[in-house]
Amino acid sequence: MAEEKKSSPVAKNKNPQEKKGKVDLNEDVEAGKQNNKLRPNSKKQTQAAETKKHFVVGEYDIAVPQSKVPLLGNMLSAVILFIAIFARDLLDTHKYYARYGLVLCLVTFVLALITIVLPSKNHMVKGIKYFMFIWCLVGACVLTFGSDAPFERTGNGYFAAWGCALFASVAADAPGALSKFTLDKMNALIDLGAATVTLLVALGFEYHYRNRESTAYTSSYDKFELEIVYATIVAGLTLIFVFSTSFHYTCQGDRVLGECVVLTILSVLWIVAACAVTFSGPFLFTGNGYFASWFAFLTAVRATFFSWEHRNDVNVNSNRNAV
Repeated sequence: MAEEKKSSPVAKNKNPQEKKGKVDLNEDVEAGKQNNKLRPNSKKQTQAAETKKHFVVGEYDIAVPQSKVPLLGNMLSAVILFIAIFARDLLDTHKYYARYGLVLCLVTFVLALITIVLPSKNHMVKGIKYFMFIWCLVGACVLTFGSDAPFERTGNGYFAAWGCALFASVAADAPGALSKFTLDKMNALIDLGAATVTLLVALGFEYHYRNRESTAYTSSYDKFELEIVYATIVAGLTLIFVFSTSFHYTCQGDRVLGECVVLTILSVLWIVAACAVTFSGPFLFTGNGYFASWFAFLTAVRATFFSWEHRNDVNVNSNRNAV
């Protein structure tokens, strides 16, 4: 009995040490968790750090999310367009165009500013960006198409109007906003469709004014009839493919059979069309038709590149899963 009584204090003395060891271990685990929270190791934190652009103005360092940088281009283009309207006295020579241009500038500037201020995760941001793209694209067409348009020829107002549309197009596809679609960065298709529509409108105006003018002007249209018909056919085929592919992605989300091959063929057709209408005619000089034809070719190549790249990624992943 005496031995048992002597051994009991020893046992009692061991228990506090074990408890102390457990407490220390728990404290180390909790400290490790706190350190992990402080460290930016998570993907979300690193992505947030990478998606910011820093602008140094004097002593101030302004950090702007990368998805909102194109909106600064929208604001700058709107200011340049605003100045161009007053610099050319359009309120006297093109009163209605000037009023529309001023409304276009103000709405674009205000919407871009609101979108920059709003949090990126706000549900209104995406809708505002898509509205801005449509608003600026229509505005650029109104101010630059037709013989009565104030900015028919290239200049500050011309590039500012199309700059608003271009920056709005980039802002509408912020990084990751359209990642749910199978085509990597679906705005490649959106840009291709916009360029195609712009070229079709330019061809329509060209056809209209050539038929309305004198016989000598109409005979020059006959000279470029083959080029205009070919470009119209290519643009029509492109629009059919863009609308059908976009609708398919939106409804089902999977790839369209033969998408890579079709885009490759369209790229070849577009380089021929761009060369035909800019080297031979009717778009020998810079303007909407000139830029639209080459932009359509570049966007077709871009969409083709993304399509083949995605196909290669899918093949690599399928091979890994098979192994």
